Amino acid sequence: MKSLKTLFAAGIAVALVATAVAQEGNAPPPQAAPEAKPAQPAPPQPAPPPPPPGQPRPAHAPAGPGVIAAPQAPVAPVAPVDPNAPQPKLKLSETVWDMGQVWAGEAVKGSITISNTGEAPMNVDVRTSCGCTAAKKPKNPLGVGESDTFEISYNTKKIGPVNQTVTVMTNDPTQPQAMISVKGEIKALYKIEPDPGLTFNRLGKNSAESREAMIINQYSEPLDLKVRTGQDNPSLEVTIEPVEAGMKWKVTARTKPPLAMGALRGELILDTGIERIKEVSLPIIGFVQPAVQVSPPVLYVPATATTRMERMVRVTYLPEEPVKILEVRSSLPSMTTTIQEINASAAPGNTGGTYELRVSVPPADELPESGATIEIETDAKEPEYKVLKVQVSARKPTIPVQAKPAAPGGAAPVQIKAVGSNANTTTLNTSPAPAAPAPAAGTANPEEKKSVDAKPEEKKPETPANGGEKPAADTPK
Repeated sequence: MKSLKTLFAAGIAVALVATAVAQEGNAPPPQAAPEAKPAQPAPPQPAPPPPPPGQPRPAHAPAGPGVIAAPQAPVAPVAPVDPNAPQPKLKLSETVWDMGQVWAGEAVKGSITISNTGEAPMNVDVRTSCGCTAAKKPKNPLGVGESDTFEISYNTKKIGPVNQTVTVMTNDPTQPQAMISVKGEIKALYKIEPDPGLTFNRLGKNSAESREAMIINQYSEPLDLKVRTGQDNPSLEVTIEPVEAGMKWKVTARTKPPLAMGALRGELILDTGIERIKEVSLPIIGFVQPAVQVSPPVLYVPATATTRMERMVRVTYLPEEPVKILEVRSSLPSMTTTIQEINASAAPGNTGGTYELRVSVPPADELPESGATIEIETDAKEPEYKVLKVQVSARKPTIPVQAKPAAPGGAAPVQIKAVGSNANTTTLNTSPAPAAPAPAAGTANPEEKKSVDAKPEEKKPETPANGGEKPAADTPK
């Protein structure tokens, strides 16, 4: 009886344990915390490139719930600075070069000593702030305890105060850049009246004119100015005569026609007779132009113009060769012209006279394809100026050229501009193999013809999956 009770109690215990296990299996799982709930798996991220040896990996931003932080871009390597490592040290003999007051044209030079007082080799480079300052390069690199002297020079042509710099660059960590200030004042050795010198206005081929200028000595000693030999100019004759011994001179320049067309520009070199400043220069400026000019030579009318418009044409002449307009003719009767004259005297220094022609131009659609012509008849002495012509043309609208798409291989078109009288812009395609041209309408493509003529390969029908029975839908033949 006792054993039966024991077995019954054990059976009850087993049943209770089984019930508890069943309840635990049927109970819903505990709710996970929001930060622990896994999100959708993110696609694998590429691993960041390994940092250079000796450099710590960059820190990543902390990831949020269910988010994988993207790797940060690698930080540029920074050379570690070891305060205990040997370093170079820059030392300059001076940081200001004051040239003082110097005369224009005088050669001035200074010297700076650069030293390396550190414990490592020093790299050195020198740069100037303007083209008027020049500096020679010192020795590079400078070893421990080494020194070198480099030269600084200044071009003293420009009158006035001097305020420039020379920069010395080194690998000294305490002063990678050191400035040397260049100071001084340039004084004029002489002055010219009128300034800037011998200036001619517009000249003609047959112009015989003269200009005078006074040179006044401002130097502390008398000068003995003379025109340097070997300066023969086919267009000018220059003479110099003293007005006050050693202190003042008159320079006269006369043109020698016939003159060549174009700029008349140069410098007259005068010897001073002193060693410190051997020469001075006197500028000569002028321009030789045709006796009669018309501008513009072509009148353009917009192709979209639907109403009449007014255009201006100017005829200019030199004061010593005045001309009169006798008649203005037009190849198009509907194009009319009115003339206004602006007189000019033949006094020296005058720039000449001008005629203003106001041309009434018809709409673009009334202009012939070849354009129209205006003829201006004058009483000029020279045959080439007796009839002046002006072309009137309709300007076609500019159509922007659109860039061609890149070739399949990724090569972009390259524009080549031809230089010449008929310069055009063409496009050169640099793709490895240009695409074949499309066949004309009605012409069979060779590739298609070949595929049609070739006998197609017979393909055996596959065995149906239903054991050979005919499918519900017929296979297309």
